[in-house]
Amino acid sequence: MSPQTDLIDDQPAALDPRQTTRIEAVHRGFLYQHLYAVGCLLLAEKHEVTSVSVERDEDIELQHAGRTYIQVKTRIKPIIPSDIVGALERFDTLRTDHESGLRCGKAQCFVVMNQPPGPVLLEAINSGQLSEDVKFIWPGFGAHVMPALPPAWSGIDQAAEWCAQLAAKLPYSLISPESLVWKLAGCVQL
Repeated sequence: MSPQTDLIDDQPAALDPRQTTRIEAVHRGFLYQHLYAVGCLLLAEKHEVTSVSVERDEDIELQHAGRTYIQVKTRIKPIIPSDIVGALERFDTLRTDHESGLRCGKAQCFVVMNQPPGPVLLEAINSGQLSEDVKFIWPGFGAHVMPALPPAWSGIDQAAEWCAQLAAKLPYSLISPESLVWKLAGCVQL
């Protein structure tokens, strides 16, 4: 069918279905990151995190006695080294700033991934080729490396459910846990 006659919900079909897939992947990645920040907010008080920042030097930053920099990576395939090289280079600079006293406290970096690492990245992680202050979390691995961090989820539904379960434990909440999670995600996006 032509784009003019192939209608879904009264909308013409996309000219390039691959572009639609790319757009959906980008937005799904941002939403995953926003929900991860919500999870960090929900855990913050319990773990003495004094602030949660979004989109400053890294995707998410936690201020505590030191600073935790979090890079969130979402992909449809296993994560490869080129997916994280920029984040690791930025963290080298941030670490230097902490060590020189330009930034307070000790720095650490977490790369949170919705997919497991590919074979080359997994070998680098397991063989100690990466700095000890860089940790990786993916679904089923590393969930308790730092208690102030949520686990890595495989998708948006799992992320929203995890956050809602945590929100349900908050005292004196006047709105449903699901509503609170989506309102917080909206604030993070803003």
